[in-house]
Amino acid sequence: MADRIYKHLKNDGALTPDRNTERLETRMTEIENSLIGECARWDNQTPSSWVSGANNIINSMFQSRTNQLFGHYRSRNLYPSFDPPQYNQQGGSVNAGFSLTMSADTGTIYYTIDGNDPRLSGGGISPEALTYESSSSSSSQTLIVAGSTWRYWNQGTEPSGSWRVHGYNDTSWAAGRAQLGYGDGDEVTRIGYGTNSSDKHISYYFRHAFTVNDPAGITQLTIQLIRDDGAVVYLNGTELVRDNMPSGNISYSTTSAATVGGDEENQWFTFDVSPEQLTAGTNVLAVEVHQTSGTSTDLSFDLSLVAQGSAQGSAQGGNQDPLVLNEDTIVKSRVRVGQQWSALNEAFFDVTE
Repeated sequence: MADRIYKHLKNDGALTPDRNTERLETRMTEIENSLIGECARWDNQTPSSWVSGANNIINSMFQSRTNQLFGHYRSRNLYPSFDPPQYNQQGGSVNAGFSLTMSADTGTIYYTIDGNDPRLSGGGISPEALTYESSSSSSSQTLIVAGSTWRYWNQGTEPSGSWRVHGYNDTSWAAGRAQLGYGDGDEVTRIGYGTNSSDKHISYYFRHAFTVNDPAGITQLTIQLIRDDGAVVYLNGTELVRDNMPSGNISYSTTSAATVGGDEENQWFTFDVSPEQLTAGTNVLAVEVHQTSGTSTDLSFDLSLVAQGSAQGSAQGGNQDPLVLNEDTIVKSRVRVGQQWSALNEAFFDVTE
């Protein structure tokens, strides 16, 4: 499933924005003349309004939909939290002697040039697979994957005590996998909003513990966040991110700065933040999500956290010259993290003398 998702949503695949745009523009050309009769029949649209609607889809929905779909697939565990290897050129015509390089944010890159998958059908490493080692001096580690299990508090009040800090006892809180929320139908865990649908809870609270072995080696944290409507994110009690929320003190009754609707309800927002609050051992990320009003129809929350750092060599641990191509070659590669594999990246290189 992940292989098909990556194939069609990336690298000029059938469901990328450019290909979707081509199909829609072709269909609009096909129906151009029939729009006049359609509009005359129903008398509530004009041909220009159809064109305007198509342009809105092309310029707005198509441009953001791909990333939203990756978020949905990850929250359903249909797609890994990390991406396949990236090539300095995604196939195509190259001259003999072309130097192909690969990169990955985490894990070990395995690849083949004989047309076989580097992953065996049972999940093992193919004996034909080669290991690609990058000379990059940076590495990354996913500390919280999208779709993780979170403790949550949805009792219509702010939790008592210092709920943002590491030592807080959250064992009385409920737990569930993200995406958490209600109202959209795409939630993995549906959480309650109270007994009055016209006066729902304004704020909801989430906690997730994770382990860091060597915080000194981490130079940056990257948070990706789905929040509908607004959110504040804390690391070990210190605020890291405030998104679509007013300035000043935040309490249970504080509403979000603006209403969220449409594609933004499931959009991943990215924030690069300082790692200085990390400690060796257990850390806690705490989040409060606020609605714009008690009549809000939906709530959404998910989050991933990636640490960037320096390493001797790379995540793969070595230094290798680029793969030099001197004949037509199919390159298939995957990233392996622990026992989990990324989707497959496959590219054909047409090598000319």
